Amino acid sequence: MPQATRSANLLGAFVIAVYDKMLGRIEADLSLSGQSAAAVVERRKGKDRRVAELHLTDAGERRMQMVLGTRRQYLDKLLQSLAIKEQRQFTAMIETMLHDLTTCDEHAEAIWRLCDEKVCPQGRCPVTLAIVKCGSASALATMNDLRQSPGAALNLSLPGAN
Repeated sequence: MPQATRSANLLGAFVIAVYDKMLGRIEADLSLSGQSAAAVVERRKGKDRRVAELHLTDAGERRMQMVLGTRRQYLDKLLQSLAIKEQRQFTAMIETMLHDLTTCDEHAEAIWRLCDEKVCPQGRCPVTLAIVKCGSASALATMNDLRQSPGAALNLSLPGAN
């Protein structure tokens, strides 16, 4: 059996196992909070009458931080099975694969939905770098936001090149 086939199979099993365990922990946290959607999301007027924007309320933001905390704790514990050098190598591989996996703005939004920007700022995000490379409108807006943010920097090197 070719190594790539075995690696692909192991990657698939790994992704399913991590997803199932992480989702179970997040669902348990969310069920304990017992809040309705109306308590965590509010509707605001958009740029024109055709658009309504949904924003997290303060309670929604707290709930999101709880979810991110649960996710971070689980993944940090999972990564402890690797030595520091292996973690760096794994990070470089994941950055490369995420960069290559990102095909458009909508896909990027789906990937970002549970990202923690505190630990992976937009200027270093392989997903952001992929959509910047393709010249999308939202990527250009992201670049402009980064330029206006004090201390923000956009690292345009390819993931894994460091």
